[in-house]
Amino acid sequence: MEEGKLADVLCRDALEYEGVDLLGMPLSDVRQILGQEDGVGEGVGEGIAVYYEELGLTLWVTDDTVQNATCAAPDLDE
Repeated sequence: MEEGKLADVLCRDALEYEGVDLLGMPLSDVRQILGQEDGVGEGVGEGIAVYYEELGLTLWVTDDTVQNATCAAPDLDE
């Protein structure tokens, strides 16, 4: 929590976007749905972090599969 407000949410069971669960999908399929990501963090644990800044979304990918996600309010000041 930040200043008494929820700062972000970790999704491990499901993350639905337009009726499609992104968790468990190959990263290439997610890119077809969400478009190209804004950045990739290499070497995060055993996988990578894939950033969609305008959505406030970080996807945690291992073996080219989305394992979980962190959702936060996007930074609209940038």
